[in-house]
Amino acid sequence: MHLFVHIVVWNVLQPPKLRALDATDTLAIGISAGYNLVEMMTNRVVMALSMRRATTMINPSSSSISHLSRALKEGRNSRSSYYYICHLRTFQPLSAGVETLTTKNKSHFSNSNPDNTVTYFSCSSSTKKRYFGSDSGSGLSSQKNIQRLKKLRKDLEMWSRRSTRDAPDRATPILQQFFQEFYDEVNARDCHQVISAWNKTRNRKDAPKQAFVILEQMIDVYDKHGNDSVRPTGATYNFVIDTFAQKGDIENACMVFDMQVSDFEMRQNVKAKPNLSTFGNLIYACSKSREKNAAEISKGILARIIDWHEKGKLKEGPNMRILITVMNACARNGDVEGATSILQMMENSVYTVPYIRAYSILINAWSKSKKDDSPAQARSILQELIDMHFNGYIEEGPDVIAYTSVIDTYAARGDVEGACDVLEIMEADFESGNTDAKPNTHTYSSLIHAWSKSRKADSPAQARSILQKLINMYSGGYLNEGPDLIAYSDVMNAYASLGDPQGASDILKMMEDAFNSGNSAAKPDMRAYSTLIHAWAKSGRDHAPQEAKNLLDKIINLHSKGDLEEAPSLISYNSVIDAYASRGDIDGATGVLEMIEADFESGNMDAKPTIWTYTIIMKAWSKSRRDDAPCKATNLLNKINDLYSKGNIEEGPNTITYNAVMDAYANKGDVQGASDVYETMKNDFKSGDRNAEVQTYNILIKAWGRSIKKNAPEEVEKILQEINDQHASGNLQEGPTKRTYSSMINCLQKFKGMEKRVEELKNLRKSCK
Repeated sequence: MHLFVHIVVWNVLQPPKLRALDATDTLAIGISAGYNLVEMMTNRVVMALSMRRATTMINPSSSSISHLSRALKEGRNSRSSYYYICHLRTFQPLSAGVETLTTKNKSHFSNSNPDNTVTYFSCSSSTKKRYFGSDSGSGLSSQKNIQRLKKLRKDLEMWSRRSTRDAPDRATPILQQFFQEFYDEVNARDCHQVISAWNKTRNRKDAPKQAFVILEQMIDVYDKHGNDSVRPTGATYNFVIDTFAQKGDIENACMVFDMQVSDFEMRQNVKAKPNLSTFGNLIYACSKSREKNAAEISKGILARIIDWHEKGKLKEGPNMRILITVMNACARNGDVEGATSILQMMENSVYTVPYIRAYSILINAWSKSKKDDSPAQARSILQELIDMHFNGYIEEGPDVIAYTSVIDTYAARGDVEGACDVLEIMEADFESGNTDAKPNTHTYSSLIHAWSKSRKADSPAQARSILQKLINMYSGGYLNEGPDLIAYSDVMNAYASLGDPQGASDILKMMEDAFNSGNSAAKPDMRAYSTLIHAWAKSGRDHAPQEAKNLLDKIINLHSKGDLEEAPSLISYNSVIDAYASRGDIDGATGVLEMIEADFESGNMDAKPTIWTYTIIMKAWSKSRRDDAPCKATNLLNKINDLYSKGNIEEGPNTITYNAVMDAYANKGDVQGASDVYETMKNDFKSGDRNAEVQTYNILIKAWGRSIKKNAPEEVEKILQEINDQHASGNLQEGPTKRTYSSMINCLQKFKGMEKRVEELKNLRKSCK
């Protein structure tokens, strides 16, 4: 009580300057001594520092801040006193109402202020009402704020819980209103709800960025206003990391993790301590990523979990979920050895190994490994599962995932017979009582994929037949799901690979009808339209370029209206360019290139041109037969080198690129021009492990054949000998081809006395495979 009187009397009698200083010291000492001061007393000190009349800010003593900080940390404080200590350190209690004034009268200030600048604090009426109540004392404004706060929080919870696509778009502005109007009341739970809403929108590309922005705002509000309830927790970071992980974005997931570790260790935010779920989300990012080193990163994270657990930084070591996710990361990247080593860790642990799931992942690893014996290895693992079940080592036999994973292994190589054999075993197992082995939509889709990859003459018809079977089984209730986008696209691809745009168009129409009839999984995407463009490009029909361009325009239109999520991809653009290039239509090809470059510059990162884009244009110049084709092709080659040197494209010219430029010269019979490009290529390749191909030498032979120079027969024989020598030494993967001999025959037939040699070359051509 004596302390309370001391504060009141001192604040009444002393001048404002001394009043704020001594009240601070007194309150700090009082709290440190254990006095249970009420919030009114704490606010009275703040008022002394921020009175409405101009009050010079005083630098509080370090001992005062130290006492008050320790007291606040021990919990003897109200929320407003917490704000006080946080902002007292920076001499800015609130941002509103701060004025910086400069005076010419230096005598009014001490020598410690050479800039003659004094900061005054005056609390605006709105700020004062928020923290200390209205001037009239009626509390009406505070009651309105309470109602407003409740309304915002109710709306926030409602939209955050919805699973509609626009739910996070509706919840985010409400959270922003929280940050603006009630930064002292917003808490981590409010933010988690909105981050979770973005986390649930798995098909939104902007979800990770939106979640990360909220995380940054939470940190910013805490730093500026000291609102501890909004400070990010481990759950906050886990949510954001998981949002990036769903997209397979390892780099940004790890970036958020680094922020979390820094927040915990450097900023002493004990609530942000990483846990096993944190590391699990990082590994999940690896399992979803297409990065080549994703498997290695996942194994590195696993090693870190073990290290942290051994050092006591993690309560738990890796559990079965973690190990399974690492296996998945290895399997997605075809890392059979890595997946096998994780399985061995499971077997050596105290956990019960989920063999069916683990073996299915191992089968998937073989499928992605692209090793020659992967189908046989996958089938061997399947047989091991069957034997383990038969001998009673495991309670259940192989399930649909295990069987389908083996079918996928055969399908990836276009081995229809192998895929069908496994399907027969699967169906027999299901009919004998193994209900877990019932084929599903994915099973039959894998069989469609096998036909799509087989390139057999009847592959389109076979794939379409299975697709129709899927539709009938779904409509008859035998399957829970109808054919999805992937199944339809694979059938389209079977037609496209044979250059049948009409068949591909029919399947696209079936897909659109299925989607409009309620099959949401059959919604056409960029892949479907790109496949149809590819079909037209391969068809070789006269009107193919225009049809491909019309489809590209349709994609752009659908995207602009919001009916297609993705903007045109580079694959789509390149296919259209290829359609023009195959006809030698350089104007059409360059027109599409200009569209690509403009689209990329406007922000479509999926439209970034690559070396292949410019190489197709090069081929268009080569086939155009225009007089300026060699010059234009050379200029484009120089542009590619310039882009590569500046880092604007990831790869420089390759063999195909150089061959296209050489071919532009060869078509004109310009031996010197073709030879110069060949020498440039050899010099470029000296720094790497690349070599010329047989096609390169074939182009040189063609250049000599069209030159009609007298020494052409001798020169082409030299080139043929070089091909044989390079092949024998291992620098060329293959020797002379049918095209090699045909180009030589075309050259030598133009010269007298070459009849016998021409016959020899024809016989050699017949012997080629």
